[in-house]
Amino acid sequence: MKRSYWKLVSLSALMWLLPFCLRVVFTTELAIETKNMSKAQTSIEPFEKTSHYLSKGDQYGAFLSIWKNNATVGIYNVLGGVLLGIGTILNLIMNGYITADILASIYTSGGLTIEQLAKFTLPHSIELLGIWMCSGIGLTIARFIFRYIKREVFPEVRELKGLLIYFILGQVIILVAAWLEIYVSLEL
Repeated sequence: MKRSYWKLVSLSALMWLLPFCLRVVFTTELAIETKNMSKAQTSIEPFEKTSHYLSKGDQYGAFLSIWKNNATVGIYNVLGGVLLGIGTILNLIMNGYITADILASIYTSGGLTIEQLAKFTLPHSIELLGIWMCSGIGLTIARFIFRYIKREVFPEVRELKGLLIYFILGQVIILVAAWLEIYVSLEL
């Protein structure tokens, strides 16, 4: 199961990266559209909450906001497996696009240069590994369901324990990434 799980994590990364890269490539062409999009369309509420906490000097509140948002994304990716992986796949695609959209909005509004964006985002981008690990779990759950439908073997207890360990590890990675974002990246 280890090998097939990590293949699904890699597939998750690709499903996240595809819309992210497409959005980044078309940043200049869509700059006017990005500036005119409403808050609901860009889904930047978590970004605004974190900014609100930081403007008040509340680093702990900002840390909790980031952690809660990313942990929720991971949980949704796991639960999406129950919907035969469709929920997981849609969440990956949507989050890849939204992440690129937020970065594109910051870049096109003249707020930060590409170097500054990289400086602020790369040190804590390990959260993506945690999110992709949770997505791998969701896709593994979908695979288990398909195997059950085909009347093949139902997952063994050791396989389920393995997924639980990967879930905990993924959530710990997300927690560490949120801490790095607030207490390390912002100090740079």
